[in-house]
Amino acid sequence: MTEPTGGTGRTDRTVAQELARWATELRLADVPEPVRAAALRHLLDGLGTAAAAVRYRAAEPALAVAADLGGPPEASVLRGGPKVGAPAAALANGTLVHALDFDDTHAAGLVHATAPVLPAVLAVGEEAGASGAEVLTAAVVGLETVCRLGAAAPHGFHARGLHATSVCGVFAAALAAARLYGLVPDQVVQALGIAGSQTGGLMEFINTGASTKRLHPGFAAHGGVLAARLAARGATGPASVFEGEYGLYGVLAGRRIDGGTVVAGLGERWELTRITVKPYPVCQLSHAPLDAAAALRPRVAGRAVDEVIVQIHPDAAQFVCGPGRERPASPYAAKFSLPWCLAAMLIDGAVTVATFDDLEREDLASLAARVRHEIADFGGAAADQPGRVSALLADGSRVAADVPRSGGGPEDPGLDDLVRAKALANLGGGPAAGRVAAIVADLAAQPSLAPLMTALTEALTEALTAPAGSGGHGRAVRTVAREVVRAASPTTAPRPRAIRTGEDPMTVHLPAAPGYTGAVAGLRTAGLDVADVVHIVEYVTAAALAGYDGVTAARERFLGGRAVPVATVPVAALLDAAEPYAVELTAYPGGGEPVEAHPDTGFHRGSLMIAGDVVYLPGIAPCDAGGLVHPGDFRAQYRYCLDRAADLLKAAGLGPGALVRTVDYTTTATRAEYPRCGRPRREVLGGTGTDGVAVFPGAAGILVDQPLLPGALVSLQAIASRAPLRTVNPGWRRYESLTYKPGLAAGEMLFMSGFGALEPATQKAIFAGDLLAQAEFTYAGVAAVLREAGLDGRDVTHLIEYVTPEGVAGYPELAGLRERYFGRAPVSAVVCSALLRPEFLIEVVPVAALR
Repeated sequence: MTEPTGGTGRTDRTVAQELARWATELRLADVPEPVRAAALRHLLDGLGTAAAAVRYRAAEPALAVAADLGGPPEASVLRGGPKVGAPAAALANGTLVHALDFDDTHAAGLVHATAPVLPAVLAVGEEAGASGAEVLTAAVVGLETVCRLGAAAPHGFHARGLHATSVCGVFAAALAAARLYGLVPDQVVQALGIAGSQTGGLMEFINTGASTKRLHPGFAAHGGVLAARLAARGATGPASVFEGEYGLYGVLAGRRIDGGTVVAGLGERWELTRITVKPYPVCQLSHAPLDAAAALRPRVAGRAVDEVIVQIHPDAAQFVCGPGRERPASPYAAKFSLPWCLAAMLIDGAVTVATFDDLEREDLASLAARVRHEIADFGGAAADQPGRVSALLADGSRVAADVPRSGGGPEDPGLDDLVRAKALANLGGGPAAGRVAAIVADLAAQPSLAPLMTALTEALTEALTAPAGSGGHGRAVRTVAREVVRAASPTTAPRPRAIRTGEDPMTVHLPAAPGYTGAVAGLRTAGLDVADVVHIVEYVTAAALAGYDGVTAARERFLGGRAVPVATVPVAALLDAAEPYAVELTAYPGGGEPVEAHPDTGFHRGSLMIAGDVVYLPGIAPCDAGGLVHPGDFRAQYRYCLDRAADLLKAAGLGPGALVRTVDYTTTATRAEYPRCGRPRREVLGGTGTDGVAVFPGAAGILVDQPLLPGALVSLQAIASRAPLRTVNPGWRRYESLTYKPGLAAGEMLFMSGFGALEPATQKAIFAGDLLAQAEFTYAGVAAVLREAGLDGRDVTHLIEYVTPEGVAGYPELAGLRERYFGRAPVSAVVCSALLRPEFLIEVVPVAALR
């Protein structure tokens, strides 16, 4: 039972009963204006951090699962798209708010207050058709509750390896949801009791860099909504869920509490006004030291540093300090590495979402290795300590800086400005972002959540479609893939996707179809005719090559005398074995402008096609009109193919610097020699970009042991453009010295290299033997280049996926994962003999349309 409290004055009720009575009786008019302002501040901050997570694709598994769960269209997922059931929306949005670890913290309770509460009130508020005033009141209830529950056992949950946000958040979400559902006090007590059986949140992610912490607020919001619904349907829970022998504190904190510590002063003393907003997307326990490091930076700039010493509370040290943290295993682990974050602040002068793009920076790792921590307890909560950092310089002098506490706290005079600036940036910085902020500020007067959700969708649309470099909170490279999404196959096939280039017709990519019969069917489905075809790729197996005269005859019947460039690509097998060969078409309504460099003779082909700015070349084999050239000499054959590409382009009035992508098909026997192809590429290829910097085309290297003609060790497929070129590289420094680039923007098109499970910074192959993990990493790499170009997966117009024989069995499982990244973009998938990196099971070659 609770002791007398200032706000309740009762001694015969449990904590759950006190909270239920207070939550159901509270009216917005009873909430002081500073408390309302604080709640609105944190709602806006939470919406901003969720939007940033959408833009950085930081919560894709949770979003995918929420979509899979579906349910009646009750509530919105903040990313947009169809509504789902309220519990599913709460799961997705709770993960989004916390995914970047940029959301607020209550220092005394060490809980992320908004992350479990905001998703619950949004989901149930939409479902119930609640007014803005009702949603705001429920948010006040939830925020105040989660802070009080955490503060009743300071550091008690964390000390036992439990995430307090998850432990306490489910109760706050249940209480807020119960209020919006209109439950009576006894039902609310039952909801809290039920929520108690859904607490949890293990901290083991600290040791591995796993993504489970991101999910904790989603679990809490989801569980809270379910608990309220179950109580409404008659399920019961223990009224002594908090202070009982086997209650929350006795079991999970290792100590039973006096219930009065939770409910004392309800309605009079407001803990939610003591929530701190994060200026940095890292663990709150690191914020005060980072502020001190920011103050210290001008005094160490340009000077050699031998050692950095940071003073840290003992309860904080176990989570952000310790051996190995100078080289974090993942971007999320880096957020819990005080040495790494301090090094970033001292070197870069800032710690932002983009700070965690590149974990291979040797300058950060070197300085982080020289950071030493000292235990210092200044009294009070670990998340509300002074920040003290000093540096020993190489000349023997020592400099130091300190701050009384981290910025963003309730005493920070610039708090409101910080929240608004941070939220607007996270929301994309466009006009709709301002509307979101205005609606939140006026939430109490809104008739429903509909205007807010509409403005949020518009803000994210603006942010995701804004040109690169147009503002916002920066773009991130997603260095993922330790979190693998296992997805079901889609129920619908990919559709042709069109590229509109200004006022020109649309270029349409059709996925590879079985034979020319399948190609004709694909054209008709797209509403096109053979006269629109501007390029053909034939993927041919050994059986098709043995009977290639039949393939040639089928093509000639299909084209009816038209001259169209044809690339014939040998493959080990086809995933769809209906025919021994597959045909991939590119169409341009009205057709293109044909160019003949010389008549076609077997695989010595000379027909080009110009469609808009794109110049399609025929496939290039190491042969002339007389047959094979340079037999047995791989490098000579490769150089010949490059020179042939240059000769063909002369007929179109272009040089080899106009090439935007090459795909090399070589035999497995050439794998060791292939890296030496860089020299002829450097000598033949390359041009100057619009920024005056040298550019090279994107590239892919595919191994196929069935040559186009006997003795051929290589063949080449190439595309060029008449438009100015610009390299698109999301900061991957390794590419600065290579003769191919991650992406090349040309006119209205973005041509990309082949992508595999290769760390961009180190060029190391990863996830050997795991097709799903490789695909996730590969798709994320493509997404990073798209973001750098101001695009997203919806802009991908075509994917070619080369799969090794070892990857074929698991390939169907990639369909759902691919769709989440690129929607229903057309996909041509073929089986190769191997890939250049023996560990690779898949390589992906994308094309996208610039906006």
